[in-house]
Amino acid sequence: MAKPSGGAVPGPGSGIASLSFDADGVLHMVMNERLSLDGATAQGAVDLVNDWGNGRRIPVLVDMTGMVSVDRDVRRVLTQRSAAAAVALVGASSVERVLANFVISVTNVPCPIQYFRSEEHARAWLLRVTRDVEDADRGQ
Repeated sequence: MAKPSGGAVPGPGSGIASLSFDADGVLHMVMNERLSLDGATAQGAVDLVNDWGNGRRIPVLVDMTGMVSVDRDVRRVLTQRSAAAAVALVGASSVERVLANFVISVTNVPCPIQYFRSEEHARAWLLRVTRDVEDADRGQ
């Protein structure tokens, strides 16, 4: 997988603390702590993923550590197809696990999505699943 370059930077009020690609082409999105994720904020995050994907499907790791709530409009946003080939949600607390599982179980997300407590396990899963998605896209 070729390493993609960056895109637009998250602005104030975006709910995103940082956004960057790692050496393997995984887009790391770190959400602000104490974030109450709403539909508008989720849409802004999806728009940034699409911008950073630059027409390609990319693996996305979302660090949701410290997130406090997710409203129902987020589920609607996440049903839209985006540049995300797969999404790994990473958190440390039981609250984050419950929030992630609520979104995953209720939403018909158009790409593989899973929650992890370990960034290392999340990255390994993302790289494996993204290879599978790329193979499927090529018809292999």
